[in-house]
Amino acid sequence: MRFKPGIHRTWIRRIGVGWADALEPGVVTVEYAIVAALVAIGAMGAIQAFGGGVAHVFGNLLGHIAGMG
Repeated sequence: MRFKPGIHRTWIRRIGVGWADALEPGVVTVEYAIVAALVAIGAMGAIQAFGGGVAHVFGNLLGHIAGMG
């Protein structure tokens, strides 16, 4: 469903639905893709920042487990 510029705001106010319900499905899909990309970039940054420390902790844990057996 295509909307004329500016008419969607009036239509949304008139029927009282949220932005996501009134916009075209492609627009909502693009917004979700952008959010997913930002989350992925943040996760990669966190893994790079804390990856060495996490690897060290797991290495110590595996060392203790190997020492028990």
